[in-house]
Amino acid sequence: MAKRQAVPAGSKFVIPPDLVAFCKQPSDAYDDFIRLTPSQTSPLSVTTSEVRLQMEIPNTKSLRLNNIMAEMDLTPGFTSTDGDDKFADVKPQFVPLIPSIISRVTVNIGSTTLLDIYGNDLRWNLKYWLKSNSISRLNDLYLYPTTALAPTTQVATTVRFPLTFAENDLLSLRNGFLPTGKMQKMVIDIYFSPAANCMVHEGGDGTISLNYTVSNFVLKVEDMGSGTIARALSAQPLRFSYTEWYYQYAPLTGSPSSMSLLIPNNFRYVQSVIAVIRKVSDITDITKATKLKEFTSDMSPITKANVRLQGQLRYNEPLSSTIDMMHEIKKVWPPAASCDYFQNLTTNGTTHNVIALRVGRSISPGVESGVDSSSWTAPATLEVTWASPLTSANYQVDFFTLHTRYVTIGVNGQFRIEE
Repeated sequence: MAKRQAVPAGSKFVIPPDLVAFCKQPSDAYDDFIRLTPSQTSPLSVTTSEVRLQMEIPNTKSLRLNNIMAEMDLTPGFTSTDGDDKFADVKPQFVPLIPSIISRVTVNIGSTTLLDIYGNDLRWNLKYWLKSNSISRLNDLYLYPTTALAPTTQVATTVRFPLTFAENDLLSLRNGFLPTGKMQKMVIDIYFSPAANCMVHEGGDGTISLNYTVSNFVLKVEDMGSGTIARALSAQPLRFSYTEWYYQYAPLTGSPSSMSLLIPNNFRYVQSVIAVIRKVSDITDITKATKLKEFTSDMSPITKANVRLQGQLRYNEPLSSTIDMMHEIKKVWPPAASCDYFQNLTTNGTTHNVIALRVGRSISPGVESGVDSSSWTAPATLEVTWASPLTSANYQVDFFTLHTRYVTIGVNGQFRIEE
């Protein structure tokens, strides 16, 4: 009788991976922790409009993209029409998730824009809450994700956080570097959100207006050098890709129970669209601490959702329920599989109602499967219907078009972007 085989006859045998001892390979790469300070060192006062801070990056060798951290001191403040209102009564504070204070980030290399991120406050919140859970947040206490940053007295609190969150964002790319030593001067512009967009208060008898002060701002980065990498860069271009969340918003007026939203069709590698609906008054509500984490309670469960591309529906069968949408979110944004954002069927269809629809071909992670919309003659549309009409007159839909950008940096330091 033949001996039983655990594998088909003729197959090649391999050594089990757990029997192969791990051996690190030598490298000549070295890293230096450095602090970068802006030319403007005086404190910034932020009230009712964005305030810009500009950083010129010196001629470093190469910046590790997963170690670009912003650090600063934040001091909350307020004014009141009632002279008797005190700090301890009003309790001005920042919303949970302190990166909400930054609304926009731009990066310019020489006279050319490499990156321009609008809606960064909402973008940061969506990515964070659709990934984090009670265990992972133990590592994020410096982000103040579970409680508002609320000093008991008007004193500065030091905070530190990455400018972007996801591991496929350019400024927090999990694996990668930017060879700043070969490139033209790099300038980063950081825009701080108006106080009403990122702050709340708890008390006070008068009419309250909020403000905050930013001081001692620095970028803390890792400057990487390697002779091997330098020789490679002098012989061939560096090419890498990242995912951009292109931000737009559109008004929803009247009492709509559906929307048909135009998606930009000037990108080559469009993967998906993620959208939320907010009441306009909630965006600057200085008593609503969850205004960037939760969305309008006037929303009702999705009953029909699809994307129309060149007149053809992307889904043969439209998504028709909250459960459909929750599972689609995990396909479009795989980190959502580990989040605890979706707690129950009621809030999943209202305050936690996140709309996510694919545009690209495949849901396999780690591959390029977006569609080329740059030559389309008609715009794509996001078509969504929900159970009950919205009850107010002023809402807006904030939506992000996820698409891949390919960056090529030549041996002469010039760069180009394919998107």
